[in-house]
Amino acid sequence: MIEEGYLSPSVLKSLPVATTVGNHDADNPNYIYHFNTPNMSELGSNGIVGGDYWFTYGDALFMMLNTQDTNVAEHKQFIENAVAENPDCKWRIVTLHQDIYGSAEHSNEPEITNLRYQLIPYFEEYDVDVVLTGHDHAYTRSQILKGGEKTNDYTDDEFDEMLEVDIDAGDDESTRTVALGNIKADTMDLVQMKYLEYLGKVMDASAVENVKFSNNTEDNQTVVNPDGILYMTANSSSGSKYYDLTSRQQTYVAARWQEDVPSYSVIDITDTTFTINSYRTDTNEKIDTEFTIVKAEEQDNHENGDNTTPGHENNTNAGSPSVEADSNNAVTSTGSGSTADADNFGVSADAPSKESPKTGDTASAAGFAGMIIIAGAVLAIASKKRVTEE
Repeated sequence: MIEEGYLSPSVLKSLPVATTVGNHDADNPNYIYHFNTPNMSELGSNGIVGGDYWFTYGDALFMMLNTQDTNVAEHKQFIENAVAENPDCKWRIVTLHQDIYGSAEHSNEPEITNLRYQLIPYFEEYDVDVVLTGHDHAYTRSQILKGGEKTNDYTDDEFDEMLEVDIDAGDDESTRTVALGNIKADTMDLVQMKYLEYLGKVMDASAVENVKFSNNTEDNQTVVNPDGILYMTANSSSGSKYYDLTSRQQTYVAARWQEDVPSYSVIDITDTTFTINSYRTDTNEKIDTEFTIVKAEEQDNHENGDNTTPGHENNTNAGSPSVEADSNNAVTSTGSGSTADADNFGVSADAPSKESPKTGDTASAAGFAGMIIIAGAVLAIASKKRVTEE
């Protein structure tokens, strides 16, 4: 059974779980029987699995959106309310299922890019720092992005046929991690030309922020006081399914990775820093450079010209994380649409949450060893102190 498999690791039996609804969860009323969510709002509800909710952990406000409900005005209102209730949080982090800035097969779907352009004005209006997503079953870290906007009109399903034609491998059963690009730049087919024009516009080159790095090495990239937002898309952590990377890497991508191996990310949060490291599960080697956002006073982040991160894919750097269950470690993921298909991030913070998710009676029984957040996948946060409930 899925429940037995999901809870088979002993550590998961002691971690409270916070879930974000994915496309495989949204139509199943059984969902609400498995998870207690704090600060639940009617805003963002699809009438089956509940709406958006929030919690805090240390200096971070986490806002979990049920974007299976496409009423974006409700998500805006929810974010506004959550921010107003938590004015002292230094970090604002949104989790949603769809990979609005991913780089695998879902990422160019008009349904996904339309959702992107509907949501990002509100993320920017309310000073969101990081957005964690899943759905695409491949790892992507974006550039720091601000001001992406829709520049041409299209419907949610307008290019579905062209997307299929572009990646169709026919009878070729070869294993690959980057999709085919069957539609070439020199095509004279008008439908294909319109499709390629669409792909060019949703790369959002103009949204890439000209940031200043205080450190930019093979081992670490650190950006100070960016104006824009970091978007992370988690790979599959279970290995149940993978999607190939797009044949044309989007301009908004800083790093991407797919080798049909499960991966996970570990996020460390302090009052002034947000740091993410990502690893493959078979060797615990890094799949991407460590990336850090610093919030510092009186820093000029726009000196010295263009310092944007060059995009790269399948970047593997040697090094392994500590896998010991530190009392301040956490794991986050924003999954693939169901618990069984979880895509994982991990988070640690300096202090326990003020309002944290719980599973069953765990919260009232003892202090947490951690917390898992599922956006159709999973985030876990560890704390040695008791979680405070409303």
